[in-house]
Order: sequence, then structure tokens, then C-alpha cells
Amino acid sequence: IVEQKELHENNEVPIVLLDEAQLYSKEQMEKIRLVSDTRKIKFVITLHKTEKEDIVAKEHFQTRIWESIELVNANQSELKIYIQKKLMKANLFDAANMFQQKNIALIYKITNGNYRDTNKLLYTLYEILNWYVKNEPSSIKYNAIANKHIEMAALHTGLLDG
Repeated sequence: IVEQKELHENNEVPIVLLDEAQLYSKEQMEKIRLVSDTRKIKFVITLHKTEKEDIVAKEHFQTRIWESIELVNANQSELKIYIQKKLMKANLFDAANMFQQKNIALIYKITNGNYRDTNKLLYTLYEILNWYVKNEPSSIKYNAIANKHIEMAALHTGLLDG
């Protein structure tokens, strides 16, 4: 945290990061706009594309947007790299090697490469696999992921209809 005096002396403007802005109310967004108008604070706003994104896209915000970056969904090969890096970063090297191309293809089909949905699916998949390890360890493979477990996770998270 930087002291107000230090910011003023260096003619610096503090930057506030606002995540998940699509969840903010219209009133909150209007207050943010008003504070932004003072030019005493800059805001970096992240949001997911929803119907509510029109709050940020309204004319009074559009004139204040310096740059807009849109993250697109991953393709299959990017999704494979994403999953492997995520697992390796968590020191789950064996788990990263368990995913075969057929698993990645299924995950891609279910999530359309959406990172948030992929994360949701993976966390649920590991909860399911943990349950099997504790309760029915002989019924799962320890060197590969079964597509049926991915499908179970997708059903549980609502990414697939039952």
C-alpha cells in the first residue's frame, strides 16, 4: 500500500483492480464511474461476458476505456497444455501424465475450451477420483483417467445434461 502523500508527490494515480465486475450492482458500477471521473483513481476492471456486460459497455463507460482485452476459449492443444501446466504447477506430475488425448477431446467437447468451466470440471473430477481412492480403490485405474469419470464430473457440475 502506497501512502497518499507519496502518490501526490510523484504525480501518480493509484490503480484499483476490480475482479468479477459483472457481479457488481448497477449502483456500485455507477459509483465506480463517478470516482473514475475524478481522475484521482484508475480502475482495471475484469469481467466475464454476460448480459450484464452492457453495464460496462454503456456510453458513459465506453469513453473511459483505454484498452479492452478479450480472452478467447482455448483450442484442444491449448487446453491440453493448460491442464498439464495447471497440474504440474501443483506438483501433480503423475496426474498430468494420466490425461490422454481422448480425455482432452472429451473435456474440450464439454467445456468448448472455456477455462472457467475446465477448472470447475477438473476440481469436480478430482473430488470424484478422491472418493474412489478412499472408498473403492480397486475400481479405478491409477495410470489413466476414465472418460466416464470426466462425464460424471460434467453431470455433477451441470456442464452435461443427464
